Amino acid sequence: MNIPPGLLSFQTTRSLSDSSDEDRIVTELADLKRRPDDPVAADLAADILLRAASPKLRNAAALALADLDARGKVADIVSVLRRPGIGRSAGTLLFALGELEGTLPILVAARLIAEGSFEARAETLTLLEDCRIDASEGEAAAEEARRLLADLASSDDAETAEAAALALDYITSSRPGL
Repeated sequence: MNIPPGLLSFQTTRSLSDSSDEDRIVTELADLKRRPDDPVAADLAADILLRAASPKLRNAAALALADLDARGKVADIVSVLRRPGIGRSAGTLLFALGELEGTLPILVAARLIAEGSFEARAETLTLLEDCRIDASEGEAAAEEARRLLADLASSDDAETAEAAALALDYITSSRPGL
């Protein structure tokens, strides 16, 4: 990627693995919102989002995409949300997805209700309440999501059970037949 002078002062391949650069990178990502018309800004933020191992960097990159109104990068956020184990640090990614008016695949939503932090569950429920559901993966995925949520609705963990019941209600009321 050819990075113009003044647009982030680091080499992403080296800096993304160096935690000592993390705060500087976060600050520079926040500064990208001052470049809404620079097409490289959204590409750079998306590249960091996809490659960063640090939740802090991923979150900063997702917020930069939202600040840039980079709706063409929604698929990159969804790609990260599909990763195993991402649920504990997915709240900000989901917030950014909502800000970009993206949709959440139904099975990803169910998995985030099952495995996500409180914040991730809350953001997932907000997307579902707003009918931001993507059911394009077919009936098998929708059925698996319904089954997972129905099982979770009877969980001993009251928070999980309530979130699952709400998610199931949003899914069935917003998309009859799902």
